[in-house]
Amino acid sequence: MSEITYGQAVEQIKNSLDIVDVISKYVVLKKSGHNYSGLCPFHNEKTPSFVVTPSRQIFKCFGCGEGGDVIAFLMKINNQDFKEVIAEQAAALGIELPKGSKDSSSKYKQEKERLLNAMDEATKFYHKKLLANERALEYLEKRGVGEVAIGKFFLGLAPNSNFELKEHLREKGYTNDEMYKAGLLYEKNGDFLDRFKNRIIIPIMDVNSNTIAFGARAIMEGQNPKYLNSPDSSIYNKSNVLFGLNRAKDYIKQEDSVIIMEGYFDVISAHVAGVQNAVASCGTALTPQHIKLIARYSPSRKIYLAFDSDSAGQKATKAGAEVIKNIFSSLGDIKQYDSSYSDNSDSVCEIRVVSQVGGKDPDEFIREFGAQEYKNHIKNAPLFLDYRLNKALEELKNDATPQQKSITVQQIADILSEIQNPVILSEYIKNISFKINLDEEILKTQIEKSKYKNESFEEFEVATPKTQPKYPSKDLNTRYNLMENNLIKLAFVANTPEKKNFYIHAISTYKAHSEANCAIIAAIDKALGEINNIDELAKKVFCEFYNNKDMQKKLSDEIFASAQYENLDYENYIQAVNEIFERLNSISEKLRNYELKQKIKDSTLSESEKRELLFQQFEANRMETF
Repeated sequence: MSEITYGQAVEQIKNSLDIVDVISKYVVLKKSGHNYSGLCPFHNEKTPSFVVTPSRQIFKCFGCGEGGDVIAFLMKINNQDFKEVIAEQAAALGIELPKGSKDSSSKYKQEKERLLNAMDEATKFYHKKLLANERALEYLEKRGVGEVAIGKFFLGLAPNSNFELKEHLREKGYTNDEMYKAGLLYEKNGDFLDRFKNRIIIPIMDVNSNTIAFGARAIMEGQNPKYLNSPDSSIYNKSNVLFGLNRAKDYIKQEDSVIIMEGYFDVISAHVAGVQNAVASCGTALTPQHIKLIARYSPSRKIYLAFDSDSAGQKATKAGAEVIKNIFSSLGDIKQYDSSYSDNSDSVCEIRVVSQVGGKDPDEFIREFGAQEYKNHIKNAPLFLDYRLNKALEELKNDATPQQKSITVQQIADILSEIQNPVILSEYIKNISFKINLDEEILKTQIEKSKYKNESFEEFEVATPKTQPKYPSKDLNTRYNLMENNLIKLAFVANTPEKKNFYIHAISTYKAHSEANCAIIAAIDKALGEINNIDELAKKVFCEFYNNKDMQKKLSDEIFASAQYENLDYENYIQAVNEIFERLNSISEKLRNYELKQKIKDSTLSESEKRELLFQQFEANRMETF
């Protein structure tokens, strides 16, 4: 049996991957007709413009323009090049790549394994150092971190040395370059030094419990920074990783809820105390990727935010809740009210805020009041809407001036304007008006103003879409490309044998104006002769450009835009193709005429050359009139 080519292996990998299944690991998708939609993972947006078409196995964002097939998506989302994605997917699917490509694919796999092994070796090294250091153990004991926590989270100690870890790993066969790539060393004055020195080490693990980074806590007074984290690397991206998720994921499923905390030790204390569905971000603000990661494990998406009570923690709570709302609001109702009195019991998400009593963070609270008290505290956590209202009301003092009261009322109205259920809204208006001694009608008026302001803004956004005009300029080359793009679109709706045969005949002798369109039309011509179902065309053509991101993006643009032609019957389809060729011929003649005019203006031409060009121009004008 002959060995398959690299291109055939790529096609085999693509056929083994379902684009909806793959993208669903990163994006919350909602069925929308024949397609799926969701919030784009490549730019911030509140209204979903990201579309996945399963029949053609492609995606397209109409906001930022990203598009392509499943391989293009994995390249973009994981910041990998084409060969890295193919190597990774081939290994996962058990598909053998041809010998000629094994060097590059296995090289990537081997490098990743080497870095993970180096991190594992460093974890063991730090752990042994901690167990042998009484002073560091006493420090942790004072923080309520005992033997169980140290063993469970494999905590360690970085010695007070610039070279000890480096020398240890060199003895194990790892190079300075590998340790640097893993984030274990940093470069200074041409030398490589241990990144972590005289610090408690907290291993950060992926969901499979591989150490991919470290958090390091200072243990000496005046030691700065207080926390030092591993830099991003080929095995670690802090925006995609949650500390403790490897241990918490099963408990998140079991509890159908997750508690997001601010610090490593908050999570460690919570787990030791029996609150084992807790995670934390790794020294960064909560990101959409974090929330999408959590959504895999909690079907009802009940999310508790348990950040510190200082001003930074309050800002993080608000920002985190906004990220969560933006991720899920397009999919349905977010449960913002109490559990027995909601406008939708089947809400797509529930956000609650665990306020920290007495200004204590979760770690301090658990150490002082115990695990059971903290569990009770979580059970009574208010929904995000009530948390915001309480914060606004706290700012309103008894001796507040009319101006101060007006500001607070406006804040409250902005919050209440989000409530869709009229009964719930009425109850809130009654309760709050009574609390702040305000006429209910005044609060209702302010709420209506807030709603109008929000709706006006949304209408403005919808009314000014970032779409291109039909003809962005009068430039003939642009118009030529637009017509060729329409010709490409028509290929993807040739959904009957008659349409397909007509299209193949129509393009058989056509040479496209642009190099990109020429390559695409040639690929379409080849693929149409090999497929039985038009839905297979996209896959075939994408495979021709499997290592060309720009061409994949252009293809996805044309495929999604082909919907404008998909309802054409055979006669109208033929008419559409013929009209495009007529316009292409017309634009071609105008373009030739324009180029002749430019040449005639050349002052260096001889008289005979100019006469020849003038004759050509005359002929071109004569043809245009016909």
